[in-house]
Amino acid sequence: MERLSADYTVVAACEAAEELSGEADTVCRIPAGRYAKFVVHGDMVQAVAKAWQEVHIYVGIE
Repeated sequence: MERLSADYTVVAACEAAEELSGEADTVCRIPAGRYAKFVVHGDMVQAVAKAWQEVHIYVGIE
């Protein structure tokens, strides 16, 4: 398997019905458009590894 190094932007987010005001909150407005969405559930280590495999397949790195 070829090892690749690339920059990625990762956003872990959820939709909010109203403005957040907590000190730890960060609000980011994402413009309308077409985006890839990869959802992770379950054991974080295994689920994140599987998600990255899906990302690599999506972008054509198998």
